Amino acid sequence: MKKSLLIALAALFVTTNVFAQDAQKAAENQFKFNGAAYAYWANYQLAEKDKSAGYSAYRFRPYFSYNTANVEAALKFEIDQVFGKGTTGSVDVGNDEKGIVEVKAAYLKFMLPFLQGASVKGGADEFKSVGGFVIGTEIGGGFFNYKNDMMNLNIVAAQVYEPTIVDTKDDTTSEDDDSTFYAADIAFKVGDISIRPAIYVITFEKNHTNTLTDTTAYIPSIGLSAKFGALNLDFAGAYGTASKDANDVKYSGYAVDLAPSFKASDDLKVGAFFTMLSGDDPESADEVESFNTFQLKGDGFGRMFLLEDKMNFSNAGPHDYIDIRDNDAEYMMVGAMIEYKMSPLKFMAQAAWAQLSEEASNEEKDLGTEIDVAISYEIEKNAAILFEGAYLATGKAFEATFTETQNSTYVGLGLNYKW
Repeated sequence: MKKSLLIALAALFVTTNVFAQDAQKAAENQFKFNGAAYAYWANYQLAEKDKSAGYSAYRFRPYFSYNTANVEAALKFEIDQVFGKGTTGSVDVGNDEKGIVEVKAAYLKFMLPFLQGASVKGGADEFKSVGGFVIGTEIGGGFFNYKNDMMNLNIVAAQVYEPTIVDTKDDTTSEDDDSTFYAADIAFKVGDISIRPAIYVITFEKNHTNTLTDTTAYIPSIGLSAKFGALNLDFAGAYGTASKDANDVKYSGYAVDLAPSFKASDDLKVGAFFTMLSGDDPESADEVESFNTFQLKGDGFGRMFLLEDKMNFSNAGPHDYIDIRDNDAEYMMVGAMIEYKMSPLKFMAQAAWAQLSEEASNEEKDLGTEIDVAISYEIEKNAAILFEGAYLATGKAFEATFTETQNSTYVGLGLNYKW
């Protein structure tokens, strides 16, 4: 009897242990599907006289990942389509013009069991430099991350430009043409103050001809976020410098963004902002002082719908026709904003005036004054009907781009969802 009881208990223990292991494995090994999508209609009055545009489109970003206790494999696509464009006049949605299906993220990430809080990642993923001035979206390369309750350290190495993969020894004309990006930044928090110092380095080999040649750019940066009761202060700054390159040109430039805000209540927030990026003096031949030199992709910062191309619905059409963030003259902007929530409605308005940081002496700097409005109606969490509108009193600086100008407008109405 005792022997039978012992056998039964042993069988029960083994069975329970197997089920526990299976449950733990099921909990650890998870396939996830999330993403974001929107569908909308938009209409523009462009800054060039007598030009306008209107269309409807969608963007779908499916995000797939598989996770175990120490491994994550992820893949994120971005699919765009403009309805009716490129067809023969019939209702043929399948043949409408579509944007290129982009891979926005594709990576393999390993947690390091021997160093708690550390991970390595290879592939393409989102990476935003301090303020988004250097990089604001995705980058492909190798990533190391160490995170604990006090700090978050990131080290990145990424190939920016590599037109020639196979090298031939002693070939001095067609190779040595790469550009590589390196980053080391650390974010840590002290009370209600968050600080993120960083250093970014971009190397340009001697036959690199895309931007700089045979030099190295250094971009020390600092991010700061501080909360004092209802008052919040956000600051980001970067300074880039590169010694004389093969063309005997020296490079430097700075970018700053300051945004104080005040939360008057749980429903009301007001704030102001100031953005400035140094521009290049076109009369200087041996020195370039535009921060545009150090922008690997100038879409990681900004607020205004038109002047900075930051409307939510911006995957198709002429949405970037006056985007001022990626030019050698660069710009200065000052503005204010207000947000108000009255569930299920949310209201946002902002206004800003901007001018070019530098321009030829015989040209105008004024970019104009812009007013934006956004109203959303929340259906459920992360699902909303969204209206956006913008008006730009176009400044005279655009007369250097367009023969004749007009005030510009944007109206967008659509459905927005994240899951």
